[in-house]
Amino acid sequence: MKSIFGKFLILSFTFFFVSCASVQLASHSSDSDAKEFHVSSGQAKIYIMRRNAMLGAALLFDIGLDGQRKGSLAPGSYRVFTVPAGEHRVSVISQENEDVEKFTAKAGGIYFFDVKSQIGWFVSRASVEQVSDSTGKEWLKDCRLAN
Repeated sequence: MKSIFGKFLILSFTFFFVSCASVQLASHSSDSDAKEFHVSSGQAKIYIMRRNAMLGAALLFDIGLDGQRKGSLAPGSYRVFTVPAGEHRVSVISQENEDVEKFTAKAGGIYFFDVKSQIGWFVSRASVEQVSDSTGKEWLKDCRLAN
């Protein structure tokens, strides 16, 4: 009985540490272009990123902008959107919760949001928060653009 339990335990830990969620990534040139931080006149840019982390690495988180689903994020990925100046809502949805961050975009502005995984009751909870320009640009270096 002990050997069966031991094998199960080893397989469980192996699965936990090697299983990771993934999304299709954009080409390296598209990723580089997105990191140039160009903003069209009268518009703003929004970067929503999910840094690499062990907690929740096996889960994808859906992201939304202004109430519309815009795709999924895996650890180490980001998405970028061009929006008009004005009020906006960035949201992240997990199996257990939805978190929303409201902000006002100014024309020519660049905004960074960090999606995090937190311990939940049954699965990981998701949270999103706006981060500073310098922090966002630094963290974005370690992420790749998701398609």
